[in-house]
Amino acid sequence: MRFDGKRVFVVGAGSGIGRATALLFADDGARVDAELPQASGWLAIVGGHNDLLLTISAEVFE
Repeated sequence: MRFDGKRVFVVGAGSGIGRATALLFADDGARVDAELPQASGWLAIVGGHNDLLLTISAEVFE
């Protein structure tokens, strides 16, 4: 399934399943808004997806 022209928001994109999910959506053409506690080092993770990913540094809790 392609996500060209779609935007997704991924919480917990800093590691684990959240990171993998963000990168899979980007691989399939989605523009990804990724929430992560610390944006430092994110560019090293995203590699060639710099034009598809927007990072939002935040803490999400109840």
